[in-house]
Amino acid sequence: MATIQNDLVVKGLSGKVGKQLAVHRRRDGQYGIYAAGLVNHQTTHVETEEAQNSRLYEALFYAQPPTARESSSQTDASVTVADVIHPPEIHRIDISRYTGMAGELIDITAGDDVNVSSIGVLIVSDDGILVEKGSAVLCDRNPYSWKYVTKTNSGSRSVKIIVDVADVMPIGEE
Repeated sequence: MATIQNDLVVKGLSGKVGKQLAVHRRRDGQYGIYAAGLVNHQTTHVETEEAQNSRLYEALFYAQPPTARESSSQTDASVTVADVIHPPEIHRIDISRYTGMAGELIDITAGDDVNVSSIGVLIVSDDGILVEKGSAVLCDRNPYSWKYVTKTNSGSRSVKIIVDVADVMPIGEE
């Protein structure tokens, strides 16, 4: 939530702005701006400074395991910290060769600061029933390209394909 005082643009504004913002004037005369669509103007999850610091310390610990603290370089530590802090990203999901039959290919392109450890694929029918799940396989020639071969026929006219990318696990979380 943002709090604004004495702003000519916001003064007198009330209600929704587009589909993203909700504005209302509080009893103390300040205007509150919230994400629209949240019930009773609930705030969305915002990571606290303490939680951010905790993630940073975990990343630093992951960057320098006890046996390698003297030998690891600053550059290696920086890359590892960045790897822990930034989640892996899915860049592309190619379903052009998928028609709902077994043995068809789904191509996934994903990347991370260091590397992606695994990619899971769920195929769910339009009724919400799990059709199949499995792991994609890393392509030999391209470290960003993963392939998933379907195992069963979907039996449904439309499905949802859910892809989950996992980062390398920090020490002690395996």
